[in-house]
Amino acid sequence: YFFFLKGNQSIDNGEQVNHTDQETYIRFFDCGQNAKAGLDYFLSKNTTLGFVWTGFWNNNGEEGTASSKFQKDDSDITYLQAQTDKTIGSISTNQIGNINLQHSFKGKGGELTADLDFGRYTRDYSNTLLTETISIENPGQPDTGLLIEMPTTINIRTAKVDYNRSVSSRWKMEAGLKTSYVASDNDMTLSQGEAGSLVKVDTLSNHFQYTEQVY
Repeated sequence: YFFFLKGNQSIDNGEQVNHTDQETYIRFFDCGQNAKAGLDYFLSKNTTLGFVWTGFWNNNGEEGTASSKFQKDDSDITYLQAQTDKTIGSISTNQIGNINLQHSFKGKGGELTADLDFGRYTRDYSNTLLTETISIENPGQPDTGLLIEMPTTINIRTAKVDYNRSVSSRWKMEAGLKTSYVASDNDMTLSQGEAGSLVKVDTLSNHFQYTEQVY
């Protein structure tokens, strides 16, 4: 979908009139798909093996331009003009898988369940801003640019086994083991400077890595 805004403003301070014209145009786009599949296989009368997979894909962002003109005393002379071009893109995927086993023991032997879960999330994000400034007092200024890139990856793995059985009509026994692993990698880079020769700014960039293991 689209967004368009046009406006103007005049400010009179008693000595001088400043007139501003602004136009902004933005195009948004958003596309996503998801899918899910599952399968149960009966190994025996008391044992079932299952598989489940879920996937998500998203692609969204925006593109737009904004321009501003500044004049004095309602004259036709533009003493300052600025135009910006902006592009934002975000492509992400999310994949989740599960393998599960369920076994019921004969009689009052109870039930055993086991699960393996896998998850992977990725996102490729970028934000580009290009600015062109034309000034009567300082002509020939180079175009300036700003670029933010932030790829992200998250991996999750879990495994668990649970056992339960009735000991009597009033008592039930449960026991289990579980382990989980999470790894996150988020690398944000900010670059700025003259268009075509951007330089990375280390003080505004950050590489975040995180690992967690729980037993």
